[in-house]
Amino acid sequence: MNEAAMQQRPAKFNSAGAGFLGLFVLVALLVVGYLWAAKTVYNPESMVRAHADAIIAGDAEKMTAIAAPTGGAAELFRGDALRNVEDRPTDFKIVAASRDNTSAHYTVEFHQGDAVGTVEYELKRGGTKALFFEDWRAVNITYPELSIAVPSSTPLLKINGAVIDFSEQIPEDAVIGSEVPVSLSAIPGVYTVTLGAESEFFTVSGEQKYSLSVAGESTRLEGGSPFKLGLTDAGRQEIQAVTNREIDACATQPVPAPNQCPMQAWTYEAFENGAWQIIGYPTVVVNEETGAVTSNPENGGAAGSSAFSYNVPGQSLRKEVTADIIVAAKYRVLPDQTIRVIFDR
Repeated sequence: MNEAAMQQRPAKFNSAGAGFLGLFVLVALLVVGYLWAAKTVYNPESMVRAHADAIIAGDAEKMTAIAAPTGGAAELFRGDALRNVEDRPTDFKIVAASRDNTSAHYTVEFHQGDAVGTVEYELKRGGTKALFFEDWRAVNITYPELSIAVPSSTPLLKINGAVIDFSEQIPEDAVIGSEVPVSLSAIPGVYTVTLGAESEFFTVSGEQKYSLSVAGESTRLEGGSPFKLGLTDAGRQEIQAVTNREIDACATQPVPAPNQCPMQAWTYEAFENGAWQIIGYPTVVVNEETGAVTSNPENGGAAGSSAFSYNVPGQSLRKEVTADIIVAAKYRVLPDQTIRVIFDR
């Protein structure tokens, strides 16, 4: 019995030793994993390299996760527009770096063909992430800006195949047929721009190309064809229908000079209980080159007619004044591909 017991003791010793060895290996792996992650993932240089790789790949999602665009409008960073940018930078190199416990600065050199440009990265340490790792955040990465011209009557454009709505950038009083300059945060490369209107109401043609260099210079390239938004018969009918609906909305204003409307009655006296009646709608024609909508008879249009009735205070007799409906307006294509008619007065 004693001999058997003695034979079992080494086995217990060996089992305990194996346990300690396994624990040691596990701790060693954790330490190695921590050191690897701290050096290759959770450090400012890794963030800079990841962002630069995303620029080269045109990966808007990764770029935005590290540093959201500021300055110009951010529409290009939604969807796949940046993945389709031609002539993007092909490689990069960190040419200067400095770091302390709370901040880090890097200068990155990007190459685009024979051209070279630099981007300055500033990062701040914000504490810890995942309990143990340094949490670095980009605080100053400036994206270059692509400058393009948006037709005032057609704020929907396709940039590298992605439909982008610029209606918020176009002022209500933009001159008919004019182009409105818009700046977009972007990455270096070549961008193809076409009209984005697609419906039974329109035909579209024309293409423009813009180049943004690694030095931040934005230019419209030569050789493009001008934008042209054509109207189908359905489009012309829709503009007439929208004009009529807008006139109906004007007629709900109980005043002799409805705001932003094409008719006005002259009462020359105090009034109350005003009301409009549309007798006949105008016939409007559209200038497809400028987007102007008019009832000018010289162009084939015709004025409409209306009447404004009212009471003079203290009198029971109702009076009525007739007024021509003379349209001077412009139309725009809205983001949902519908048409809006905007009266000049």
